[in-house]
Amino acid sequence: MSQSKAVRPSDEHRYDYQRAILGDFELYKQAGIIDDAEIAAGGPNPAVNNVLRAAIDEALKRNMPNATIQGILKKCTSQSVELKKYTLEIKALDQVNVICVLYTDRFAQLKMDMATILRKNFALFFDTMHAFDERGFVEAIAPADVKSDDLLSVCTDHAIETGAEDIEVMDENSRLIRFLCDPRDLDKVKKELEKLNYSVEHSEHAFFPKSTIKLNPEAMEAYEKLKEKLKAMEGVEDIYDNVELTG
Repeated sequence: MSQSKAVRPSDEHRYDYQRAILGDFELYKQAGIIDDAEIAAGGPNPAVNNVLRAAIDEALKRNMPNATIQGILKKCTSQSVELKKYTLEIKALDQVNVICVLYTDRFAQLKMDMATILRKNFALFFDTMHAFDERGFVEAIAPADVKSDDLLSVCTDHAIETGAEDIEVMDENSRLIRFLCDPRDLDKVKKELEKLNYSVEHSEHAFFPKSTIKLNPEAMEAYEKLKEKLKAMEGVEDIYDNVELTG
């Protein structure tokens, strides 16, 4: 288990990086579904804050877990409480490696509650960090003055300039580029890209599995059940695993 102070207010052998950001609140914020200002303007109680209530309804329609919404509200309103970031390592069904990222001010109780859920779902706390690569990434739209034919070369130069280690062209039409970096350099890379007139869409400190596994239908059902229980826990922010995506 590792710990750090929270700073945000806010799988195939070629791992699908998109998996790492599914359900992340930043996507909802950037889509304008929920915004801190909506909470601040009318207060944190949806019963009396109509703008916030509408934002929550829209988020629920887009399948944002209610536990995530409640966590957001807590982050925005518990100004006097310092939430800290923790990572817990889990082994499920004797074969699934899991990293669970938490933001909480009640870690000991949360870990105890999680231990009960794990025990009832064929899982336990276990050293799995060695099975993942920690990476930071920033997804950003390239500046308008970068010609399409020069996109890869120019963005590669910008990666070197900003301290990123590699890039991926996610979408040539929208000019969306993913810059990969050391997690410790994430904020620096993001700020430097903004100075170069990139429009930052998303950034994350993520855990990518070094290899993936396929689960049979029965095992997949059991694992999905466990994962849903973990996601429903207040304070659980992200779940990373080595299960290969299907479909």
